[in-house]
Amino acid sequence: MSFLVLLFPLILAPAATGAEPPPATRAFEGIWLVVPSPPRMPRRGTMRDADGRPLGFTADEKGLTPSDYMVRRIMTDAGRAAFDAFDPSEHPANNCRSPGLPSIAMTPYLQEWRAGPDRVEITHEYFSTGRTVHLGDAAPEDAEPSEVGIAAGRFEGDAFVIRTVGATSAFGGISRNAPSSDARVVTERYRVLADGDSMEGRITIEDAKFLTRPLELSVRLRRAEPGVELVLFPCDLEASRRHL
Repeated sequence: MSFLVLLFPLILAPAATGAEPPPATRAFEGIWLVVPSPPRMPRRGTMRDADGRPLGFTADEKGLTPSDYMVRRIMTDAGRAAFDAFDPSEHPANNCRSPGLPSIAMTPYLQEWRAGPDRVEITHEYFSTGRTVHLGDAAPEDAEPSEVGIAAGRFEGDAFVIRTVGATSAFGGISRNAPSSDARVVTERYRVLADGDSMEGRITIEDAKFLTRPLELSVRLRRAEPGVELVLFPCDLEASRRHL
């Protein structure tokens, strides 16, 4: 009987809790909504496709945007060749696949950020895409390349900096439709503003194979209203290709 009495408190003892996430990550936790930004439109008459036709012809045929063609201006010969071979039917978003970075970080859907002791998990509502950002030098060196790559995060003052390598080549990997190679490196730098409900991000894309210089992009997010939940819904292939 005494044996059971001694064991009883051991059985009821709560399990040891895991390590707490770094305090700096607390400000970034929660559900955020990407705020759409107006497109940057070039001056009329300055944009032409690879065949010298006014931009509208190819844009209408392929669903390309002026921003895509602005990116083409800083692409290498290899990048332009891949750009000009763009086939909308092969775009990941038209095949129920995430186009990867930077598209998922800038598309106006919800994102949920959760902090752990050694990582930050970011779940994008867009194509139900999940990313793991390993804090410090914790990113595994033997991780396989993927559409979201291998991400490591660190803090520089109040900025959370995410560096992603090991992403597979994809359309949408540089801008909405511009292609990227497997050599691209994406660096995101986020700051939560003083109000605590706004976040600004700067995204730098480097691609030694497809870009002649780094591409700089910006994104703004606001904290979702209380009660808003992330909803991950399946993609319907037929619906995603209906507009083609």
